[in-house]
Amino acid sequence: MGMHFDKEMVNPNIPRIIRFTQPLYDWLMQVKEREQLSFNQVVLQCCKNSMAEDNAGESAGDMEGKQGKMDGKEGIQGSDM
Repeated sequence: MGMHFDKEMVNPNIPRIIRFTQPLYDWLMQVKEREQLSFNQVVLQCCKNSMAEDNAGESAGDMEGKQGKMDGKEGIQGSDM
């Protein structure tokens, strides 16, 4: 299954430097070659997909929060601060 690339991300204009772990970099390069996209396009699409999941409440943090509520652990009780 191929990665869908949104055309709205064609002209990014905010430069940043980022460091990757070797396994993540290798995977991104595989996707880049498979999809015939630039490395930057692949990174942007991954970020956009993650942002969409986060905005939809499907992020890992939300799932942990939901699990905590189901376990009765909704937050720190009795804080002296």
